[in-house]
Amino acid sequence: RSPPDSLGEITSGDSTQRATLRLSPNPVRAGIVIRFQNVRPLAAVSIMISDSAGRRMRTIAASATPSGAGSVSWDGTADQGRRVARGTYFVSLYMARDLVAAKSVTVLGN
Repeated sequence: RSPPDSLGEITSGDSTQRATLRLSPNPVRAGIVIRFQNVRPLAAVSIMISDSAGRRMRTIAASATPSGAGSVSWDGTADQGRRVARGTYFVSLYMARDLVAAKSVTVLGN
């Protein structure tokens, strides 16, 4: 497989797949489940959560299953363990160094 041609597209031979990212619930008060599909089977992926200014708040490592899917949970905390403030955050899915999908989530606070 070659790297994505554009955001979310992974090419393989004659076919192109779009990596997908689902966030549930959204908006969120406490924790969220981040599900991804259509990534390379068994690929090591990382989820990066950043604030609206682009500052990295949290990075979560994950692995895809043989079917190219997986999920992780985010408890609403930054890498240092403190809860993030209310606002809009961006959840980005990376395979190797390639950004393959991104979505926003609204954190409502406690």
